[in-house]
Amino acid sequence: MPKKIIVTGATGLIGKEVLPYLSDKGYEVYPISSHNQDDKSFHWLKCDLFDEVALKNVFSSIRPEFLINFAWITGGDYLTNPINYKYKDAGLNLLKIFKENGGKRAIYAGTCFEYDLNHSLINEKDKINPKTIYANCKNELNQNCKKYAIENKLSFGWGRIFYVFGHGEKSSRLTAGIINALKNNAEFNLSSPNNFLDYMYTKDIARAFVTFLESSYEGDLNICSGKGIFLKDYALKIQKILGKSGLIKYDEEKTAILDFIGDNTKLKSLGFIQEYDIDSALLEILKD
Repeated sequence: MPKKIIVTGATGLIGKEVLPYLSDKGYEVYPISSHNQDDKSFHWLKCDLFDEVALKNVFSSIRPEFLINFAWITGGDYLTNPINYKYKDAGLNLLKIFKENGGKRAIYAGTCFEYDLNHSLINEKDKINPKTIYANCKNELNQNCKKYAIENKLSFGWGRIFYVFGHGEKSSRLTAGIINALKNNAEFNLSSPNNFLDYMYTKDIARAFVTFLESSYEGDLNICSGKGIFLKDYALKIQKILGKSGLIKYDEEKTAILDFIGDNTKLKSLGFIQEYDIDSALLEILKD
């Protein structure tokens, strides 16, 4: 029998990358989108996460054993937007509907911003101290889902994603902003060049989530590279690949706001091996 899985947030930066990896692992993939999709590679379902009746109809029809939930607000004022509260409530409701229709194992996407951002090499046991509506809602959803999963004998995992770059980013994101400016021979000003951050390519993040799903591990898991890069060096890599020079502008003496790297020891213990480094990932993005 095929392993049925529903994926929410399946058109997003990471969600779209996880679908082929799941298919390669033998899953019957049912991505959910609020809009019609032309892609015939998977069993796309049109459904709004906030429409409880529609969700119940979808899950009672498919009865998946597995669930990955990436659905959340991204971009714009996502850190402070009150819609975060709706996603928090919808996420728990989604888990309940999944369980009520035969669900066995669910993996949800969290954020590194749930942690106390005051030191580097963060591991899963470090202090939680969310400081935005976004991070607080993610953390509360994690706690609510864990409680429900324990009470209802459901396997549940929470993957905390660190910094992300990939194909098809919104122009407001750092990587796309740099690429767009440089391709137009425009200067790009880095406001925090000495921030030292843990960036991971979306394809590796997607593979990490599939590894997490396929394991028996429950609880929190850092989805990260375990390595840091200064933002100025990251931007200069893009500039070099594009064959540009002198367009990345920054104040060398600017004090870093963040020095924030994740410890991925636990992720690697599940058998995950990172396929891309930053250079090879940027080359793949920029060849399109």
